[in-house]
Amino acid sequence: MTKKKWKILLIFSISLLFTFLYFKNTSSCGFDWEGDYYYSIFDENIINQPSLEPFLLSDYMYHPYTDSSLFDQKKINLEEWSKYFGDGVRVNDIEKVLYPAKKDELIELKNEINSIKDSLINKNWKNNTLVKYWRRNKSLNSLDYFIYAKETEPLVEEYYWEIPKRDTALMLNLRDEGVKRYKQVNDNFLKLRYAFQAIRLSRYTNNLNETINLYDELVEKLNTSSIVKYWALSLKAGALRKLGKVADADYLFAVIFNKCPALRFLASNGLNVTFNDSLLTVSLKLCKNNDEKAALLMLSEFKGATSSLDAMQQIYRLNPKSEYLELLLSRAVKEVEREELPIRDYYGNYKYYLKENEYIDKVYNNKLTEFVKLIANNKNALHPYIWYLSAGYLMTLNNENRGAPVYYEYAKESWPKNDSLNIKNINLFKAINDILNIDDAAEINKHSLKDLIWLKDHNEGAFLFARQKLARLYAQQGDMLKMHLMLGDNNFNYDLTSSPKEEPIDLLIRFLEKPAKTDYEKFLANIYKYNVKELYDIKGTIYLSQRKFKKAVDAFNHGNGDTELQADPFIIHIKDCIDCDITNKNSKTYTKKSFALRMMELDSLSKSDKENAAQYYFLMANGLYNTTLFGNCWDAVSYHKDFRDWGYKKWKDIELYDCSEPQQYYLKAMSLATDTEFAAKCCFMASKCEQNSFYNDLGSGKIKINGNHNNYWKNYDKAKLGYRKYFYIMHDKYSNTEFYKEALEECKYFNKFVKNL
Repeated sequence: MTKKKWKILLIFSISLLFTFLYFKNTSSCGFDWEGDYYYSIFDENIINQPSLEPFLLSDYMYHPYTDSSLFDQKKINLEEWSKYFGDGVRVNDIEKVLYPAKKDELIELKNEINSIKDSLINKNWKNNTLVKYWRRNKSLNSLDYFIYAKETEPLVEEYYWEIPKRDTALMLNLRDEGVKRYKQVNDNFLKLRYAFQAIRLSRYTNNLNETINLYDELVEKLNTSSIVKYWALSLKAGALRKLGKVADADYLFAVIFNKCPALRFLASNGLNVTFNDSLLTVSLKLCKNNDEKAALLMLSEFKGATSSLDAMQQIYRLNPKSEYLELLLSRAVKEVEREELPIRDYYGNYKYYLKENEYIDKVYNNKLTEFVKLIANNKNALHPYIWYLSAGYLMTLNNENRGAPVYYEYAKESWPKNDSLNIKNINLFKAINDILNIDDAAEINKHSLKDLIWLKDHNEGAFLFARQKLARLYAQQGDMLKMHLMLGDNNFNYDLTSSPKEEPIDLLIRFLEKPAKTDYEKFLANIYKYNVKELYDIKGTIYLSQRKFKKAVDAFNHGNGDTELQADPFIIHIKDCIDCDITNKNSKTYTKKSFALRMMELDSLSKSDKENAAQYYFLMANGLYNTTLFGNCWDAVSYHKDFRDWGYKKWKDIELYDCSEPQQYYLKAMSLATDTEFAAKCCFMASKCEQNSFYNDLGSGKIKINGNHNNYWKNYDKAKLGYRKYFYIMHDKYSNTEFYKEALEECKYFNKFVKNL
C-alpha cells in the first residue's frame, strides 16, 4: 500500500512565505488546536525533538508545538546581532532600532553621532545601549547597513490580497549598491547581510538567474551558519523552482530543513507539492552527505510521496541514529493507530466496529512491524528503548499479541530511569495486549476485568480499543448480549433507536434486571448506555409501531412512558400540515402512553357504543394515520425520520409507512356514517391513504415508471390513476357535499383528477 498522507497545505510562494516569517514575530503557534479526529494511545512526546515536533502526524497542516521560540526568526536574527555587538548591547535596544525605526530617523541618528553634540533629538534613544555603542566606537558600518536595509524594505513588502507595483529601476540600483557595499566592508557578518539584500532585490525583480548567481558568488564562499544564509538560500531555491529546476530546488529546501531548524516551515512548504519518485531520485543524487539525504527522504514522506516504511528503510541504511528516523517511526505508528483504533465522533452505526477495516493493508503493516522489530533487535538506533516500545505496540495492533510482552519488558528495562511517567505508561500497552491476547470469549470475564478497569481510569482511547476488540470477539463467538454491552455508549455511536426491532431489547432488559450479577457483569452494566426504563420505552415504541397498544402500555408502565408527542394525533386535515399541528398551542397534549390508552379506549367504545361507532372508528383511523411517517405524530412510533425520501424504500420499516390499516378504519367509519358530509370526509381520508400506498409501491419498486424526460411525468400520472378508487367514489357519491367543494379547493391532486375526468 502507498501510504499517502493527504494534508491541507497552505502553499505560499517562497518569497511571500519568507516575508511573512521574516517580518512577523512568530512567538506563538499561530493557530488554535482543536484536537485530532482520532484516538491515540502512543504518545509522540517520547520523540523528544522540539524542532521536529510540528512534523509529527496531525489532522492539521502542522502538529501543535510547545517551544515556538525555536522558529522565531526575528528573535534569532536579533540574537545574532546581539552577539555581533557584544555583551554591552541589549537585545531589546537592538530591536527598537532595527525594526520600528524609519530610514529618516536612522539618517538623523547618524548625523548626530558624527557631530560633536552630546544631545540626541530623539529622546527615546537616550539610554539605548546600541546608540551608546555607536557613539562610543564611532564605527558606523552597521548603522549604514541598517539605513540601507530600511531603504530596501518597502520595495519587497508582500500583500496577500494583491501584487504590489514595484519601482524596478530603484530596486536594481539598490541591488547594485548592495553588491558594491558587500565588496567594501571587511567583516563577513555585514557582507552576508548585504548579499542577502541584493539577492532578495534581484529575486523580487524576477531576475531569476541573477538571483542564483549572486548567491553562488556572494554567499556560498562565506563560512557561516547564520539564519541569513538560509534566507538567501531559500531565495535561490525559489528562483530555481520558477525556472523549472524543481529537483534542484527541492534539494536546497532539504538542505535548509536540515541545517536551519528555524526555517523548517519554510523549507517544508517550499518542497514540491507534486513530489514524485523521479524528482526524488534526482534530488537525492544532488545531496552531498547522508544527513541531507535523510532530510530529503523525511520531507518526501511528509509531503506524501514516500511511505513511512520506505523512507525509514532508506534512512536506516544511511544513518541508524538519524533523528528523522524516530520522527518517521512516530508518524508510522500513528498511521497504524488511525487504521486500528476507534474514530473519534464517528457518525456511522455502531456495527461498523464489528467489522475489520477493509482498507487496512495487512501486508504493509506486517512489513512495517518486522522492520521496527529489526531495528529494535539491532539496538543501534538513537534511542533503542523507543524502538522496543514501538515494536511491541505494533505487534499488539497487528494481532501478534503473544510476542509483544518481550518488547515491552525490554522497553521498561532500558527506559531512562528519570522518566517515570513513560515507564509507567508501558503498563498501558501491556494491559491492552493482555486483553487482546484472549481468543475465547468465555475467558474474557475471568481475565479482563482488572485490566479494563485500569484502562478506563487511564486512557480513553485504549479503553475503547480494548472494548472494540472484545465486542468483535463476542460477536464472532455468538454472544450478542455482551457484544452490545461492550459497544454500548456514544463513543461507538451506539443507538438502539435507529432500527429497534432488529435489536435484542428483551435480552438487554433481562440482563439489566438480573438481581445477582458478577463483578464483571456489574462493570458491563455500568458502562452500558441505556437503563432499564429507557429500554422499556424503546420496547413500548416498537409495540406502538406494530399497533399493539395493550403491550405498549404494559411496556411504558415499566419505563418512563412520559415522552410527549409533538402534536395531537387525532387532528386531521384535507391537506396535511404537520408544522401547523406541531405549533398549535391549543391542541391537546398526548404522551406515548396516553395515546396508546386512548386508542384502547376508542376500540372499546366502538364495540360498546354502536350508535357512535363511526366517530370512534374515524378517530382511531386518525391516530393510526398520524403515527405513520406521513402523519403529524410519526415520533410516536419512530425516533428518526428520513426527510430525504418520500415514501417507503426496501431498506426501511414498512410498518412506519403502511396506511392500509387507517384506510380500513376510515372505510368502516364511512360505511356506518349517517351524515353525508362526514361520509365524504371519511372517503377523502381513505383516498389519502390510497395515495400514500402509491408512493410506497413506487419507492419499493412494486410499480415502475418508464419513459424519458419528455413523457416520464405523463406515465407517472397514468400510474397514479390506479390509486384513485376513492377519488372516483368522492366524485360519484359526494359531489353535492360542502366537504367535496372544500377538498376540491384545497387538494390540488383531487382538483386535477376532477378536471381530467
